[in-house]
Amino acid sequence: FLPLMWGRWLFVSAAVAHAISGLPLALGGEIPRIGLGTYLMKTGEAKAAVEHAIRSGYRHIDAASIYQNHEEVGAGIASAIKDGVVVREDLFVTSKLWMNSFHPPRVEEACRRALSELGLEYLDLYLLHWPVAWVHTTDPKHGDLVSPYGDILRPRGEDGHYLVDTSITLSDTWAAMEGLVHKGLVKTIGVSNFEVEEIQGLLKTATIFPTVNQVESHVYWSQTRLRDWCQSNNIVFEAYAPLGSPDRNSGEASPIDDHAVQTVAKAHKKTPAQVLLRWGLQRDHVIIPKSKTPSRIEENFQIFDFALTDEEMMLLDSLSQGPQQKRYFNPDFREGGRKVFSDEGREEL
Repeated sequence: FLPLMWGRWLFVSAAVAHAISGLPLALGGEIPRIGLGTYLMKTGEAKAAVEHAIRSGYRHIDAASIYQNHEEVGAGIASAIKDGVVVREDLFVTSKLWMNSFHPPRVEEACRRALSELGLEYLDLYLLHWPVAWVHTTDPKHGDLVSPYGDILRPRGEDGHYLVDTSITLSDTWAAMEGLVHKGLVKTIGVSNFEVEEIQGLLKTATIFPTVNQVESHVYWSQTRLRDWCQSNNIVFEAYAPLGSPDRNSGEASPIDDHAVQTVAKAHKKTPAQVLLRWGLQRDHVIIPKSKTPSRIEENFQIFDFALTDEEMMLLDSLSQGPQQKRYFNPDFREGGRKVFSDEGREEL
């Protein structure tokens, strides 16, 4: 059993205890080491997935405004709380500020909208979703993906490129994020998809430092340099897409199908997915695998009863340096249609 800070005693399995006892955050508290990702969960999927995850032991839910499923995520949380599975303080809930709300006066409004949609009074973590600010517009000529509030979520110009707002800096947006902490709307703040240089830019003027950097990381794209820098600067390294390709039917190579991964999985009588997630844990990543399938949600959580050897870790580490190394997420979000990352698909280790 595990004593919790409000005086209740919660009887939990060893796996749940490991997952609840997370990595420390710079502003205090901890972030659970494994969470449920909700990216691409469609209408009718997110509520059941979130509720099942919480019942299975997850205490960390990762959401975002652009996923457009906040209400269902919140409904899943509310259902678990109503049934007495958890109380709000048991959970660690993350959301992210979308790029069309980076203008400082819009930051608090966007956060309050997220809280209303989720049915929560506060967020445990709020992230800048990408290191690019877009223009805020309600003009339908700039796109047809519209929020419930009339905002164009992916604004494009006549040339087809995204409309970048060059009138503000990321530091301007970050100062507004700090205000959310002071007002008690969020407990801590961080970034997503930021490189070292972009975080360093924030640190020049920040009064509250980023506590988390959520980025793509898996055995085909380990981001070791970025991870080491984050960890040496007291920033938690959080991995999305820890299983690699989001679409195994796309024809792209997938870590789950990799021979080395499957060999290690057989040695431990575990699935390839469990090996990939365990690899991340042993590198001190926070991992947020996404699944809507109950059996896979449970399977992804069952990674605390085995450990990879040093030799197995070295083997899996080497996959990020071979010909199969792959970054799956590099959208053309920057001005003029430039990609967010300029690595040309090669990882610097």
